[in-house]
Amino acid sequence: MTDSSQSFTEPVDLSNCEREPIHIPGTIQAHGVLLAFDPASLKLVQWSRNFPELIALDDPAGRSLSDVFDAESARFLLETLASHQEGIVTPVRLVLADDPDRRVRSGMVHRYDGVFIVEFEAESDPLGGRVSFTEPIASQLKRSSARILACPGIDELFQVIAEEVQALSGFDRVMIYQFLEDGHGAVVGEAVVEGIEPFLGLHYPASDIPPQARRLYTVNTIRLIADVNEAPVPIDPVVCPIHGRPLDLTYSSFRSVSPIHIEYLQNMGVSASMSISILRGNDLWGLIACHHYSPRFLSLERRTGCELLGTMAGSYLSTRSLAEDVKRLAERQRLLGEALRQATEGDTFRDGLVSALPAFQQVANAEGAALCMNDQAHAIGLTPPVEDLCELAESLVRTSGQDLGMTDHLAGLVAEGRRWVEEASGVLWVRIGVDPGDCMLFFRPEYTREVSWGGNPQKPVVQDEDGIRLSPRKSFDLWKETVRERSREWTETDQSIAVELQGGLGTISARRTAELLRINDELARMNADLDAFAYAASHDLKEPLRSLHQTLFFLERELEGNLTGAALDRLAQVKSKAQRMDTLIDALLRLSRVGRQDLEWQTFDLRDAVEEAAEITLTSQYPFEIDLDVRKLPTVRGDFLCVREVFCNLFSNAIKYNDHKVRRILVDAQPLVSDDPPSSTSAPVQDRWEISVRDNGIGIAPEHHQSIFEIFRRLHAADEYRGGSGAGLTIVQKIVERHGGSIRVQSALGSGTTFFFTLETGTDGQRCP
Repeated sequence: MTDSSQSFTEPVDLSNCEREPIHIPGTIQAHGVLLAFDPASLKLVQWSRNFPELIALDDPAGRSLSDVFDAESARFLLETLASHQEGIVTPVRLVLADDPDRRVRSGMVHRYDGVFIVEFEAESDPLGGRVSFTEPIASQLKRSSARILACPGIDELFQVIAEEVQALSGFDRVMIYQFLEDGHGAVVGEAVVEGIEPFLGLHYPASDIPPQARRLYTVNTIRLIADVNEAPVPIDPVVCPIHGRPLDLTYSSFRSVSPIHIEYLQNMGVSASMSISILRGNDLWGLIACHHYSPRFLSLERRTGCELLGTMAGSYLSTRSLAEDVKRLAERQRLLGEALRQATEGDTFRDGLVSALPAFQQVANAEGAALCMNDQAHAIGLTPPVEDLCELAESLVRTSGQDLGMTDHLAGLVAEGRRWVEEASGVLWVRIGVDPGDCMLFFRPEYTREVSWGGNPQKPVVQDEDGIRLSPRKSFDLWKETVRERSREWTETDQSIAVELQGGLGTISARRTAELLRINDELARMNADLDAFAYAASHDLKEPLRSLHQTLFFLERELEGNLTGAALDRLAQVKSKAQRMDTLIDALLRLSRVGRQDLEWQTFDLRDAVEEAAEITLTSQYPFEIDLDVRKLPTVRGDFLCVREVFCNLFSNAIKYNDHKVRRILVDAQPLVSDDPPSSTSAPVQDRWEISVRDNGIGIAPEHHQSIFEIFRRLHAADEYRGGSGAGLTIVQKIVERHGGSIRVQSALGSGTTFFFTLETGTDGQRCP
């Protein structure tokens, strides 16, 4: 819908509100000015209606950048247009060409949907009476960071974030609003001025923030509504001449507000608001929601400070939450490993599972557990009657169509679930056999609780002179709901451990004791904390690190010429350390992927992997000669890309840690006859091969032969031998071990290095010519 009074001929439900095109409102807020230029001709094609009034110009159409802005501002805008990708928002300071006072205006520029958009503040203080801040922004951010880092727990972290954003922004109310599993949200932290009713602990329905609004929160992470009662400023002309559509304001700082949302805020008595996104990777975890009960304007600098605090707080928050999730998951994984080992000790598959059922119940964090196999059930703890369990298991699998699933509302999934509300309002099931009724079940009893909502969550349908429309809730009085027939919610940790449980049970069924022990030994070798940290690095740390690079870039631009030698050195150190952090995060991600991804087994000519690795690592223009000697190599069994990665790392080290003008690399292979049975993950083989990669480099002292495989262990200073992450040999070792092989090194200082590792032969067992 385009306004709050649109009529509907279709059935009225919340999806109507969800389709409102809030990214193309055709207007902006009155405290901003918007100009849209054709990137090709640099001519003005659209403008907010308050722009001609600002510069006393009757018809701005066709004006160039240099007509609108002074020479320095125009030059900077041209540079920005030439260098920036779409959707990158850049802060600027601009001076209008005809301004006799040469007032510097703060603004933002970006390029999107084929249009170059320039925005700036109409006045330095458009609402008047702005509260002054005595503490500098930098000082406040430093204090905020220290307080956030010192928080002992998540609840304290929520509260401190709210208090620090309130101190930085001056808003009457600041809330930490977390999105929950079904899309609705709850206030989990709050700072509010005295005399205003707190909202802490209240829940709000998902319809209060529809999906298209949440999408915009992920791409435009701060949003200020300075005065909800002020009329928006139209954009002229309505349709963009470049592409014939309304101007897309997805990344706009001054995009006007949906009439539905304006009505919502007015119903709450709010006159101004600001939202700062809290992202967990690319996902919207929640918002820092700020309310003020009179118009409230913040300068671009202070908004940027709030945004930076939100980014920093989001990083700390998601990392802390992830750390706690990882800790819980690691403990559950430990329990799962013990339960699976116990299950392998039974005389039969069923006997082993029955004996380990109490351990599996603890793994699932459930009050009851049951095993259903061959139309027989065994149960412990709080469960439905034993005689009903096999029928229930089959009904769950057939109704859901899933071999693994969970629900906290069994009565809503299967009709008979209401019979067992007290003992089994929630169930997690894992299918373990061919028959749909062969399952392991875990039960949680009814968890009756009271949920406090900020008003009745049902959005009403309203009849007015324009017909039927959806209206924002008018009442936000406390509305309590008693939740029944539901258990404690199953968490992401529960789901993750259930997936691992399913895999473990499948492994026992297929390979029994010997195979399970092999898998457990492999799991024991994997560093769970390292994998979890690498996951956090890829999904949570990369984004704030990119923001840090961008902030340093703009800080360097803004302070250019004003920095002392010492300050320049410190800035360079920060940039260097940020780049180093980037390298380490990438290395962790690579290592994590090696440990997580499934190997794609195939038979291939080892020479093909060597030649591709040489093309990747040895074909660049180096100031020295490289002599690669590849002897006869066998056909082997393994993952081609992983084996190629082994050679890439070894070749790279061979030329990096080498002082000779001619850097020599010799690749050879020798057969090894083994008495051990072949790995069950590969085809039957006759023997194995030991592959060697020898170089004439600087060599490695014997006391370091084991430590070189440790993650981030470097034997030289970070700036020696062209740097590096220190993770390459760790990755090599992990790949070789995942292929069931081993790796060793033979070297001495000054005499070169030889790495030996083993691989299985191909099915024909023949050496390739």
